[in-house]
Amino acid sequence: VWDGLPSRPPEGRNARVRPPLAAEVTPSSSDFTLAGGPTAVVVPLEGFDSYQKRPDGPFIDEDADTAFCDELCRGLRADIPCEQLALNINDPAFADHVADTFVGLWNAAARREDGAQ
Repeated sequence: VWDGLPSRPPEGRNARVRPPLAAEVTPSSSDFTLAGGPTAVVVPLEGFDSYQKRPDGPFIDEDADTAFCDELCRGLRADIPCEQLALNINDPAFADHVADTFVGLWNAAARREDGAQ
C-alpha cells in the first residue's frame, strides 16, 4: 500500500489529502499494456496537479516524481511512445500537446482503417 502522502499539509500550506483517491488514480505502465488501439503516454514532468505546481507546490517531491515517470515510461510496450514534457498537467501548453497527440493517433488510425499508410 502506497503511503507517500503526508498526514497533514506542510507547515503554512492548506490542502486536503485523500489517500484512497490518490491511490486509485495513480496509473501504472501495466494499465497501458491492455490498450488495443493506438496509444501514447504524455507525462507532465512539472506535476500531476496544482499541488505540485512549481516552484512552491506543497506536494513537490522531485525524487518520487522522477522515479514514477521513469518507471511508467520504462514499463510500456515498445510500440507505445512516452513523451515527458517539462510542464504541469494544468498548463494550457500541456493540454494542447495532449490534444494534438490524440488527434494524430486518431488520424493515423483512420488512415489505417482506410487502407492508407
